[in-house]
Amino acid sequence: MSITLVLGVLTGLGVISLVTGWFEGGDRLIHRVHDIGTGTYAAVLLAPAYLLQTRAPDRRIAAFQQTLLGLAAFVAAMVLAGDFAPEVVISAIVFAVLLGALQLLHPATHQLVHPGRISPPSAVIVALAAVPLIAYAVRMAELQREGLATDPHIVEHHWTTMAALAVGILLTGALAALRTRGWRIPAWCAGLAAVLFGLASVVYPTYAGSAGSAWGTAAMAGGVAFIAVAEWEARRAPTPND
Repeated sequence: MSITLVLGVLTGLGVISLVTGWFEGGDRLIHRVHDIGTGTYAAVLLAPAYLLQTRAPDRRIAAFQQTLLGLAAFVAAMVLAGDFAPEVVISAIVFAVLLGALQLLHPATHQLVHPGRISPPSAVIVALAAVPLIAYAVRMAELQREGLATDPHIVEHHWTTMAALAVGILLTGALAALRTRGWRIPAWCAGLAAVLFGLASVVYPTYAGSAGSAWGTAAMAGGVAFIAVAEWEARRAPTPND
């Protein structure tokens, strides 16, 4: 019950950030893309994977693997940005503890690293997305690492979070391409996260954290294509691993 409560709180915070980010004004106006990105990372890449562990997790191995990759993305962003502020480290520890608890309670621990059957079309999309996503993550980490300590974006660790979002989309997409059991969960999460990030970049092309109109459009197209390929493959040859 306590794990479910914590997950519910984290999900709620992510959803709030994702929704309110589109309408912020005043002092929060400059943070619109960052808050949308934070909400996308929390509510789309992390929350569904964690929450789905509370019911029939043995049928959703990919969802557990997604929680692991979500944490890996955050840690990678921390290291790239050199961002080891107490609140950032504590956040990583909280997710690590949740992950450890879920692993201990998981009914099919022997399957958690079981390889799947790779999907060539999905793998191609992930490979094409890898270069711009990695480049974006490196740039965001650089801004966090080398910016002024008084920069409000640095104070709120927004550059680190945006780097984690980019790495998270890439890793979650790669997981979906591996087609482990329950692979449609990461497929939808990665695709939807790319669409939301791209949409925020198109709507707010000049805001901090935006990838710009052109790359935002590419992110939306890639996200839609990724989901479409996943659904096409699922309907063409449905298996118990869906």
